[in-house]
Amino acid sequence: MPGKDYTPIYNLSYPEIAAALASGKIQYAVLPEPFAMQAFLLNRDLLSPISLDSLWQKQTGMQSYPMSIFVVSKKLADGNRQLLDKILDSLEASVKKTVSDPKATAQLVEKLDLGLKASVAETAIPKSNYVYEDAVSDRKSIEALLSLFLSFEPASIGGKLPDQGFYLN
Repeated sequence: MPGKDYTPIYNLSYPEIAAALASGKIQYAVLPEPFAMQAFLLNRDLLSPISLDSLWQKQTGMQSYPMSIFVVSKKLADGNRQLLDKILDSLEASVKKTVSDPKATAQLVEKLDLGLKASVAETAIPKSNYVYEDAVSDRKSIEALLSLFLSFEPASIGGKLPDQGFYLN
């Protein structure tokens, strides 16, 4: 139980959490890739006793949960559909390229100084389960995740699940 069995801390960035975990300043953390891999590479004695993917699958019956979402205003979506389609196509191509060529992607991550060494990014990419899904196709998964937030802290998602207008067609 939060506050009784443990004290959650939400004010650190993922790179800070990875470094603090690896150095022993904190004992437990929930980290997404590539930051989990960064912590493991900094401290080979760390363990990963819980798989969030397995817990999610057991709870929902779904294979994965949405970690990132691309959001635009209705005005942009309605007024610039060709541009938006081009952006979405680029996002999809980027995900495919990342998955198919982790080495090149990792080198780009380091070259662009995105906070990770190429070796960390290259090792983390295959573990990251990157996929591109459009919101309409993945609505069930998005709503499952948002329902979890709704059950714990309704205000975190505006007190209710989004309506059809939230999902770009």
